Amino acid sequence: MATSTPLAEPTLAVGNNIGMMFVHSKLDDYGLDTYEFRVYGHITRRTGSRIDGKAFASIEKMAKDCGMSPRKLQYALKFLCAAGLLTKDEDSNYRTNVYKLTRPSDWASKEKLQDIRKLLR
Repeated sequence: MATSTPLAEPTLAVGNNIGMMFVHSKLDDYGLDTYEFRVYGHITRRTGSRIDGKAFASIEKMAKDCGMSPRKLQYALKFLCAAGLLTKDEDSNYRTNVYKLTRPSDWASKEKLQDIRKLLR
C-alpha cells in the first residue's frame, strides 16, 4: 500500500528573513496611492522584476488579480505610464498591451505626481 508524503513547504527564508517581498525605499517613499502601488507590484511580479521583462494580460484579468475594478486598474496603469514607472507597448505579437518596467532614473520627480494625477482626471 502506497502512502503519500506531505510536500515540504517551499522556503525562501535566509536566516530570520522570510524573503517574500522587498520594497526599496525609493518606491516605498515615492508617493503612489494604494491602487497604483498594487498595480505596480503586480506588473513587477509579472515581468520577473526585469527591465526587459514583459507583463501582458487582459484588463479584466489584471483587475481581478489586483482586487479592483477594471476602471481603477486602467487609471492606475495610465498614471504609472504617465509618471514614467512603466512603458506601454502595443505589440502585435500579443492580444493585449504589453507593460515594461523602467529604471527609477526615468521616473517623474515625486513632486510632480499630484500634477500628473490632475492632468489624467
